[in-house]
Amino acid sequence: KDDPVPIVQELTDGGADYCFEVIGNPGAITQAYWALGIGSKLITVGLTPMEAMTELPLAFNPLHCKVIEGILYGNVQPQRDIPKFANMAVKGMLRLDQLIGKKFKIEEINDAVEAMKNNRIIGRWICEWD
Repeated sequence: KDDPVPIVQELTDGGADYCFEVIGNPGAITQAYWALGIGSKLITVGLTPMEAMTELPLAFNPLHCKVIEGILYGNVQPQRDIPKFANMAVKGMLRLDQLIGKKFKIEEINDAVEAMKNNRIIGRWICEWD
């Protein structure tokens, strides 16, 4: 595969202001870091396995003023945000149906787990109960 870092640097005239890593892949985290420009931010959303490590050139962090920030579920505050999101969904402002990639029956749970293990889930999968 082609290395996307030079492509991002070229398209952004030196590096992206923000990069998001959302699959928890240590190699993708490293690529996202290198795709950043000076004074930019890497946001890690994906959960890596506990034993996973990545090699980042931290000596460049203070020189390039880069920030690495972890986010879990958008740093949602349930007491504040869930009522807000529910209200938005009721008003049609939040299209939850567009987030669903697939619906499956409880009898298909093993297939869903296997798909998750093999990174084959796109969007959100919903278990339908009878």
